[in-house]
Amino acid sequence: MINIFNLHHHPQFWNDPERFEPERFLGNQSRRFAFMPFGAGERICIGNHFALLESQLLLSLIVRNYAIELLDPGEAEMEMVVSLRPIGGLPVRLKRLAKP
Repeated sequence: MINIFNLHHHPQFWNDPERFEPERFLGNQSRRFAFMPFGAGERICIGNHFALLESQLLLSLIVRNYAIELLDPGEAEMEMVVSLRPIGGLPVRLKRLAKP
């Protein structure tokens, strides 16, 4: 068993691993076996490509049509269940943007 949480937060693979920094994935640096959100090898999740495509599509539609306001700007307390998630959710307010 591989502890994915520890792998994804290991300072040997990530500069400042606790900081939210999506830009770290923009470069062409290989993240093979340092970032495995869907597992790896012959037991990799069969829905990984669909999940990534679906999440990108959904997020782009939300951001295009709504302004997102975080209701509690403090740091969220996390819990590990099947995956990592904020305890009590992450309350936001969506404000519909005007159509151009």
